[in-house]
Formats: sequence, structure tokens, C-alpha cells
Amino acid sequence: MPPTRAAAATTDGYRRRLIDLRDATALAVAALLDDVDLDAGPAGVTRSLVRWRERATTITVAAGERASALTVAYLSAYLVASGASPTSAIVPEATPDPSLLRTVRPALLYRLGQGTGRTVAMRTATATALRGARETVGRAAVTTLADGIRLEPQITGWQRVTSGRCCSRCAVLAGRVFRDNEGFDRHPACRCSHEPTVLGRAEAFRRQSPTVVAP
Repeated sequence: MPPTRAAAATTDGYRRRLIDLRDATALAVAALLDDVDLDAGPAGVTRSLVRWRERATTITVAAGERASALTVAYLSAYLVASGASPTSAIVPEATPDPSLLRTVRPALLYRLGQGTGRTVAMRTATATALRGARETVGRAAVTTLADGIRLEPQITGWQRVTSGRCCSRCAVLAGRVFRDNEGFDRHPACRCSHEPTVLGRAEAFRRQSPTVVAP
């Protein structure tokens, strides 16, 4: 529970922007797969996929850096909206790790090798690219926020903020207050985030409980 309605609105706005950034990045990265020429033979397909990964990495890393910068701004804005003044001059920004994009090429080639057809192979590659890009951007934000929470003296801990619909595990964790040095447990495609608890500020704004849609 945040200490003020303004603080809650700050978190909600940050989460919307972060999710939009994550999803837009994933769609852009997946769209680049249209340039992969499956008629070019094994060597040509491999070259196309190498070019794809280079371009996808540039986009995803830039988006991860943007997510990290957005998170730094959110942390300061949240403290101000809570009635506190940030005291930490520097919040470390995460270096995005696009290694998950490496799984797209073997996923596509594996499907082609199975003989399941190009449509199925490309569908698998697209799903893998979407997951990899989303997770890369999400990890950059989560890492930056965790570092900021740990280093900012005005923050004593954090609570989990879920989407309106989430899994049962995230719903249970959303009811707890964690210390500032406790890790953030998240699963693939998790849309949850930290929300700081602020020193000397009573929690006053209660959020609506999420709808549980998965075990």
C-alpha cells in the first residue's frame, strides 16, 4: 500500500509506460523476422538470422536502457509523491542482457529440421523473439529498481504490485512487505513490479486485489 494516492498514481503510470515499451519492443523485434529468407538455403537462412539478431539486439538493448532510465525517474518521482526527498544521488542503471535473443535461431532451425513446415517454424521463432525481447526489457527495469531500493536510505522495503490479472503465486506475494535487500521473485512473462515502502510514511492507499487467472 503506497502512502498517498499520488504515489499510487505514479506507480500506475510508470507501469503502463514500461509495459507499453516492453510490448512495442517485442513487436518491433518480431517484425524483423519478416526479412528472414527461408528460400535462401541453409547458409542463407543462417546469414539472415545472424543479421536479424544484430538488428534485434540493437533495438532491445536501446529499449532496455530506456526502461532503466524510466525506472530511475520513477523512483525519484515516487518518493516525492510520498512526501519524501530522495537522498541517493546516483541510482545504478542496469546493462540490458539480450542473450535470450540467441534462442530464436535454434528454435527456428529446429522446427525446420523437424519438417513441421515453414509456418509452424516461423510461428515458433516469432513467439521466442517476443518472449526474449519482453524479458530483456523487463529485467533491465527490475534490476535498476532493485538497486535503487537497496541504495536509497529513504526506502525501507517494497511491496509487489501486480497487474489486474495475475497468477496465484504473484497474488500471494503481493500481500507481503519485503525488506529492501530481499530479491524480487518473478517468472517468465511476469508483469509485476516493486513499489517502495518509504521511511516514516504510513501506508494509506489500499490497492484492489488482483484477479487470479492461473495457478
